[in-house]
Amino acid sequence: MHIPLVRSKRSWVRVPPLIQKYRYMELIYFISGILTAGVAYGVNLLRHVKSSHTELLDKYTKSSTISSLRYSEMGDMIEEMKMYVNDIQDKMEKDSYRETVKLLKEVEEYSIKIRNLEGKVLDDINRTEKSFVKTTNDIQTLKNQIKKLGEDPNFISRY
Repeated sequence: MHIPLVRSKRSWVRVPPLIQKYRYMELIYFISGILTAGVAYGVNLLRHVKSSHTELLDKYTKSSTISSLRYSEMGDMIEEMKMYVNDIQDKMEKDSYRETVKLLKEVEEYSIKIRNLEGKVLDDINRTEKSFVKTTNDIQTLKNQIKKLGEDPNFISRY
């Protein structure tokens, strides 16, 4: 039987064939260990992803629930506002818009009074302007007459 030489760390050693046979087994164990570690890591990673996924789903359901509650509250508020508007419309139709008509009449009366006052003010302004023009003309006429009297020799000799 032939025993092959195998190099060890320091020298050549003769290793029986039975030990060489187990050498391939060591390689198989090594590869299976790496695969086992990879599978274990993958399973752990998947479990972590699944737990984070379930957390996200829980958060989504909570926010969805809150949103639907708020949406229903808003719908209730809108319905309530519609009821108020309908009540107001019914009341206004029942009294045939009396208050609105009453306010409209008052506004029309005030606008008529304002137009009358505006006309009176314009008349007063025109009268005042005419008075100023007449007064200015009278003053100018008096100045001219006084000037002529001052230039008249007969008037000076009389006094």
